[in-house]
Amino acid sequence: MKKVVRKNQIIVTALAIMIVVAGYLNFTGQEISTSGLVSSQNKEQSAKKTSDDKKKEKDGSVETSADSKEKEKTKTDISAEDDGSDDYTVNEDGEVVASKDNPGEAVMVSNSLSGDYFSSAKLSREQNRAKNKSTLMEIINNKSVASADKKAAVKEVAAITAAAEKENAAELMLEAKGFTDAMVSISEGNADVVVSAKELSNQQIAQIEDIVKRKTGIAAQKIVITPVAVEE
Repeated sequence: MKKVVRKNQIIVTALAIMIVVAGYLNFTGQEISTSGLVSSQNKEQSAKKTSDDKKKEKDGSVETSADSKEKEKTKTDISAEDDGSDDYTVNEDGEVVASKDNPGEAVMVSNSLSGDYFSSAKLSREQNRAKNKSTLMEIINNKSVASADKKAAVKEVAAITAAAEKENAAELMLEAKGFTDAMVSISEGNADVVVSAKELSNQQIAQIEDIVKRKTGIAAQKIVITPVAVEE
């Protein structure tokens, strides 16, 4: 009887050991399988990425190291050229206005005009002013016009007269300095200066600008100098 019990115990123990071993083998087998699957997927993704990169490089859509360096160099060069150090700005008409920090600089813009340009332009300017003054004087002398409107008209006449005096003073001084044909036009706080010259040196530009500033009180950045070639 004891032998039978002992034999049964041995069988049960052996079965238990077999179950444990089978479970362990099954668990480790799953780990190996999973690891192998992940490794296989990683290899497939890596191979696919390499293939895509080669395809892009073949199509020219992937930058090489040399291309990247060249682009960076180009960006640096452009940035160095456009560093905001220009001494002037160009307006819509192609004229150049001196900067606040470096007045007296301008790009030469030569236009060909008829020989009587300056005399005709000055005559037209005076005629327009005379007409405007006449209209304003009618308002001032009209008894039916409100007092406020009359005062505004008086101020306008005074402004026209002041602008004319400043323009004449600047033109006379420019002529005295050798710029025989020059016209200064003042409008809304800006001064346009037209000078008969095929080209102007930086020194001449600075001289013109200084004269206009002193005679008109207008700041350098609001002065536009335009050299023109007058036909003989």
